[in-house]
Amino acid sequence: MVEVQCEIVTERQIDIEVFRVAHIGGEPYDGPYEVTPEFSAQTLPTKGKSMRDDVTVHAIPVSRTTNPQGGKTVYIGEVN
Repeated sequence: MVEVQCEIVTERQIDIEVFRVAHIGGEPYDGPYEVTPEFSAQTLPTKGKSMRDDVTVHAIPVSRTTNPQGGKTVYIGEVN
C-alpha cells in the first residue's frame, strides 16, 4: 500500500511525502537472525511473523588445494 500526501502552496511549490507500509501486525519472530547452512534442509518459522531485521545466512566454508595428481581438491565444510 502506498499513501501519497500533497500540499500545494501559492508560490507553485509542491511538497510531496510518500509513505510505504510494508507490513502491519503479526506476531514477532523470536528465532535466530544468523544461521549457518547444514547439509540437511532447515526452515526458519518466519511465515506471518513480524521481523525486526534481515536474516543472515553464513557461507559454507570452502577451501581448495592442489593434489599430488596435479588437480585440485575441494573441501566443503570445515576441515579438522
